[in-house]
Amino acid sequence: MAAVFGGVLLFSFALQMLFSPAGGAVLRALDTSQVAVRGIIAVSPSEPGQLVLYSSNSAYALADQREARAYLGRQVRITGILHKSTGLLEIRSIALAALTSISTAALDPAAKTP
Repeated sequence: MAAVFGGVLLFSFALQMLFSPAGGAVLRALDTSQVAVRGIIAVSPSEPGQLVLYSSNSAYALADQREARAYLGRQVRITGILHKSTGLLEIRSIALAALTSISTAALDPAAKTP
């Protein structure tokens, strides 16, 4: 009986944490991760005027459009916080990266890979 009571109490505490004002921080922490990504900054074909970072296997929406605009068309390395549920990347630092081969197919959503 004590084990069941303890489980209910723990579950109740977890619900309080998730739905309390401070609990929002818990949910945000579960939704985010620190990343370092290399890619090319380009204009999104689906959202004209919005900049995205295209890496070799993913595209990331960029939270700080003003800072990213200075690197448009350039290969960069961005470190930041990735929000997994939205795909939004908050830029903590951005710098030019050494040129490497990134498939241009990643830049063209209509291109088909063999």
